[in-house]
Amino acid sequence: MLEITRALHAMAAHCLRYKTELDTISVVVMAVLEQHEEISDQLKLGACEKDRVRRAMKQQLAEVAAITRSLAELSKKTKNALALVSVDGSILSLSMSARNHSFPESRSYSILSKPIMTSNKSSTASHFRRSRGRAKPRPNRRERTAGR
Repeated sequence: MLEITRALHAMAAHCLRYKTELDTISVVVMAVLEQHEEISDQLKLGACEKDRVRRAMKQQLAEVAAITRSLAELSKKTKNALALVSVDGSILSLSMSARNHSFPESRSYSILSKPIMTSNKSSTASHFRRSRGRAKPRPNRRERTAGR
């Protein structure tokens, strides 16, 4: 359990470092784009060349943004896993203590068998519950157009 906790903490630290690096890359690409605008005006580059470079830089920014979103999701999942490991570790510690009868007999303790998870119900799930009734079969195309 300790190795898992250490690995998850290391992953969380890496996520923070990568976020900082991605932010730096984004700032650098924006600076290069601005610098190119200034230099291309001084060098009197054609509009086609300016647009080509601008599109390439914006593509780089879009890729950095996509990676940043993925990193945020990974960071969130890592923190959730770390929280679950911590909760499971606490439950395991309480369970082991209860087996060893280390608790005073005058107190009663309850140990959760599963962590209680709460989440928002999705609209798909509620739609599925509403539409569980038997639907009438829809006539095929020949049957629909036969009366015409």
